[in-house]
Amino acid sequence: MEETEEKRREKIARMEQQGSLDPNCATCIKYFYTHKDIDPWYPRHKASDRCESGKRSHCTCDVCW
Repeated sequence: MEETEEKRREKIARMEQQGSLDPNCATCIKYFYTHKDIDPWYPRHKASDRCESGKRSHCTCDVCW
C-alpha cells in the first residue's frame, strides 16, 4: 500500500521530533528523505539510549541496529 504524500510528511515530522531523522544530516538526506519509502534498511540518526558504541549518529552496534 502506497503512502500519501501528506502521511509521508506527517511521518517525517514525527521522526524529526523523536530525533530519528535530522533534516541537516547528509546521511539522513541520502537514506531517508530521498526515498519514497522512509523506512529503508539503515540505522536512524539518533542512537539508542543503550548504545554500546558511543551513541554516534547512525550507529550500527548490535543495540542500535
